[in-house]
Amino acid sequence: NSEPQEMKLMTSVSPPDIPPDFPVITPENSQIDFGEIHTGAKVCKSFTITNPGDHLYDVSVASVFDIFLNNSSSQSSTNLPSQVTFRNASSSVSQNKLSIRLHPHSGITIFIEYRPVFHQKADTSSFEHRTFMISLSFSDNKTHSTYYRRIKCKSAVCHSMISVTPTTIDFGDTIVGRSDKTFSIKVENSSPLPTTVRLFPSSRSLVIPPGPLVVPGHSHTKFVVTFYPKKINPEYNSTIIITNENNPSNEIHISISAIVIPGESESLHSMCYTLYSNVSHLTSLSLNNCASNYPIIKSFYIKNRTNKFLKIRLSSSTDEN
Repeated sequence: NSEPQEMKLMTSVSPPDIPPDFPVITPENSQIDFGEIHTGAKVCKSFTITNPGDHLYDVSVASVFDIFLNNSSSQSSTNLPSQVTFRNASSSVSQNKLSIRLHPHSGITIFIEYRPVFHQKADTSSFEHRTFMISLSFSDNKTHSTYYRRIKCKSAVCHSMISVTPTTIDFGDTIVGRSDKTFSIKVENSSPLPTTVRLFPSSRSLVIPPGPLVVPGHSHTKFVVTFYPKKINPEYNSTIIITNENNPSNEIHISISAIVIPGESESLHSMCYTLYSNVSHLTSLSLNNCASNYPIIKSFYIKNRTNKFLKIRLSSSTDEN
């Protein structure tokens, strides 16, 4: 992308005949750089207005517009309230237009909050260089003259975008209760800034890394999903949803399918009886939060699925049970 275009409107005070003690803006004769920023993220910068003279000024901060240098037409200023807002040090509420009374021999700091919006036609593989202007008007209460200043701002906006490979996984025939089926998934970040992704499996049978994953700019990362089915299901279907925290519309769904079958011993057991707990089919018992040397009691039901008496032997793999 080309560098931000030079804006010659960003010059000195207008009209040219100004009082010698006219308010001073700091930083003076320079531009405010918001740096590299994701769309939707907020960056705050500030400038200070100092009144060294004896005149009282009513200052208005407004008329902000954004220029997309990748687009031949500039964006309408009516779309900007969601992008640029202002506030002073005494207020926590940002406004699209700020009015200030600048008393003699005083100063005030103005905070600019910039949150660039997503541009549908932008190239997600590189920064989009944007410039915008802040317009200030100074109304002199003594002479009733009005003066204008412009402050130039720029930013390098990143339109974050990720892709995932593959988006469909078939684990095939999988024996219930085993965790030897795994698959590696690649998450690629085609944008210049790092981004954070989150993983949301729709089934507890899908084991994925906890917490978010950070994918560097113009790079990729991989994670492994482990399939640990707990119930027999010949038509198993599930989903892993991957979201991009820097682009809410960039959401990817991975479809998971499998044929969950019983093992040799499980087949005979599943045909003879069923275990229930709280009217739900039982595959495991949770004994969490146990106090040492204190018994914990859990119960379950055994339902005979045959027409004959069953003789069942219960045993434990540990001496603590």
